[in-house]
Amino acid sequence: MRSAFFFSSLGLSLSLVACGGSVSNTDPGETDTGASTETGPEDTGTVVTDTGTPETAPVDHGAPSDKYPAFAPDLPQMTNKGGRVLTAPVIVTVTYPGDTNAASYETFGDKIGASEYWKAITAEYGVGPATSGPDNHVREATTLATSMTDGEIDAYIRERVGNYAKYGWPAPTAQSVYMLYVPKTTKITLGGSEACAAGVGGYHTSADVGGVQVPYGIVLQCSFGSKSGTPRTNTASHEIAEAVLDPEPIGDNAGWVGVDLDHVGWHLFMAGNVENGDLCEIYREERYTPAEPDFTSNVARQWSNANAKAGHNPCAPAPTSQPYFNVSALDQEKVTVNATAMGGAFKQTTKGYHVAVGETKTFAVGLWSDAAMGAWTLGATENNAFSGGGGTTTKRLTYSIDKKSGKNGEKAWVTVTVNSTPANKANVLTIVSTDSSGTQHYLPIVISSQ
Repeated sequence: MRSAFFFSSLGLSLSLVACGGSVSNTDPGETDTGASTETGPEDTGTVVTDTGTPETAPVDHGAPSDKYPAFAPDLPQMTNKGGRVLTAPVIVTVTYPGDTNAASYETFGDKIGASEYWKAITAEYGVGPATSGPDNHVREATTLATSMTDGEIDAYIRERVGNYAKYGWPAPTAQSVYMLYVPKTTKITLGGSEACAAGVGGYHTSADVGGVQVPYGIVLQCSFGSKSGTPRTNTASHEIAEAVLDPEPIGDNAGWVGVDLDHVGWHLFMAGNVENGDLCEIYREERYTPAEPDFTSNVARQWSNANAKAGHNPCAPAPTSQPYFNVSALDQEKVTVNATAMGGAFKQTTKGYHVAVGETKTFAVGLWSDAAMGAWTLGATENNAFSGGGGTTTKRLTYSIDKKSGKNGEKAWVTVTVNSTPANKANVLTIVSTDSSGTQHYLPIVISSQ
């Protein structure tokens, strides 16, 4: 995320700073600030499964199909805002005294850019191999202060990069991204909250150095996520890639961030955290270890527009151990939401269903997978499935699904009643698909009352 953060898997607390801004779940839709979670959270929200077939529910439930996917995939496309992208990144690794993983972080920075993993997560966005090497290794002689704000970190970057020769740092180039592995003894405060305590394990942003924006990433040594002492390469991979695709997240020069207008529901669902790493951090399969001869670090899968469009697992490199599965909302309507909190229009057109307060609507979702697999179960929750209902105790929706499970080609009918709305007049109903292994995939649907 921009000012990107990694969250713990305590339910992916999305009250993070997304790429430089404060985000909360009470009224989703703030600007992404670049935050990322270190481990994909498992569902801690209340997911409602079958509550009985509504009397008015249609009876067309489709049938299992050998066409994969049986329905057009209903997945978003990440968008390019037209800002700078680092096409030949140079990774600078900065470590501090007493870090027993310093050499590991340097090796990681040296090798990630030539890996097949890197190609899988960045090539389709116009990024080539990243480089590093000993000239881009910085081992600071003195550690950081025991407590620093994000503003103080920004000033630290401006001082060090602006006076690189004095501090023994490599000279900045138009392709440089500085990665700081903050010592465990330093607490970073972001937007007034202590980062690790808030479940934030890392972020990325940029600093103005002599009128030039210099991208940098922060990797914190929090106690959650990885085992104590384990290198934080999962967090680092997330932040490096986001910093490369969206190196100037604050201001008007954003790169790859956000989703297409037909999928504003995903922006609301993710509380505005919609960079390439963010869109995958909520899934169990986000974390993995490549089996490459020269690259075996634990890393984070990241969003692929190509995979999403083709109906494959959108988190690249796509897992090969199981098919990807999800649902698509059928016969969606053109609806509007108040998108001013997202930097959009007062009445932004998107896809979803219009349901006025006090009214009820029934619609179909189509089950699809990219290969043959057994039946998976269906459930639903308000807003997102990993925050206990979007950070509010108010249950604005009443809903049910008339099928407990199904396969590729089948349909289920969802009935939803709107009891009340948030300020933006748009609720999000998320359909949760869960296979026999416990792997979950989500489809957020806009329920607009505007």
